[in-house]
Amino acid sequence: PYSLSLSVKMAEVVENENLDLLHVHYAIPHAASAYLAKKILGNGRIKVITTLHGTDITLVGNHQSFYKITKFSIEESDGVTCVSNYLKETTSKVFEINKEMEVIYNFVDTSKYKKVNISKKIIGPIDEDDMVITHISNFRPVKKIDNIVKVFCRVSEEVKSKLLLVGDGPELCRIRSMVKELNLEDKVFFAGIQQDIISILSISDLYMLPSESEGFGLSALEALSCEVPVIGTNIGGLKEVIEEGKSGYTFDPDDIDSMSEAAIRILKNKKVRMEMGIEARKRAKLFDSRVIVPQ
Repeated sequence: PYSLSLSVKMAEVVENENLDLLHVHYAIPHAASAYLAKKILGNGRIKVITTLHGTDITLVGNHQSFYKITKFSIEESDGVTCVSNYLKETTSKVFEINKEMEVIYNFVDTSKYKKVNISKKIIGPIDEDDMVITHISNFRPVKKIDNIVKVFCRVSEEVKSKLLLVGDGPELCRIRSMVKELNLEDKVFFAGIQQDIISILSISDLYMLPSESEGFGLSALEALSCEVPVIGTNIGGLKEVIEEGKSGYTFDPDDIDSMSEAAIRILKNKKVRMEMGIEARKRAKLFDSRVIVPQ
């Protein structure tokens, strides 16, 4: 019912605004809805470009119940783009897609996302000499936030530090309980949903994104743009964003030992943090909106 009503609304907007093109994000449900809208309007009235982001392929679309409709929606699109080479290869393999797909990376406005001089106390009882590890997400299981807490538990034993968790979602209660069990309540801050992400990244010394898989890793790119090195997953498209050993590191999402060692190495050495911050900013500029949007 949702897809059908969305299709009708799409068709109405196309007619009312005299559109030539629909650019839909995610195969399910938007590409499927766009296909129906196209049929309602009559073939040739509108063209559809579908951008694949990750979970629509690796989680939702790969589920047996959605496999055929996902494959159909991709093949019936007039054009398909993917946010990473990893996602393009995965889509081709999983869905046996012969259709041409173009990789157009996600982007960041580096003129907007840049480090600002701001006090670390904006969030709460964080001292200026605290090293701040940050994670921002929708708190789904795929983000492996429990592993971030495990890493922080080890880091906090060697480095004066705080963990800043930003966002909301289904894993929030479980992670709160975990933090309480580990007696980390005075060192871990749940900031909820925040609008001013730039300020949060500006007080961060390290960003963590050890997801089970990332189609791209846009939040990591935003961190890089604000001169924050990233420790992330080596599964998915994040390896195309992070320059290994320069702007950050990627590991198996369950490799607590390696992630902890890397985090401690970065946070203990100011020179290393500064050098990686410079490399992070340089890396982000390769994905600047002025470079990617024209594509």
